[in-house]
Amino acid sequence: MSNRYFKVHGRRPEKIPGPAGSRIDKVAVYTEDDRPLLEQVYAELVDVISSFEDGGQTAISA
Repeated sequence: MSNRYFKVHGRRPEKIPGPAGSRIDKVAVYTEDDRPLLEQVYAELVDVISSFEDGGQTAISA
């Protein structure tokens, strides 16, 4: 998401202290205005996962 945000806005998203697992760390901040971008990235991830689960894996050989 951060990379896509950078491509669209020309800068990285702001970071603030927030929960990251069981600790407090700097986390990226997105707003309601970023929702379409988040939904686009999420949809792309769903497609990749679905392809993988449907046997669309790419064989890697040494």
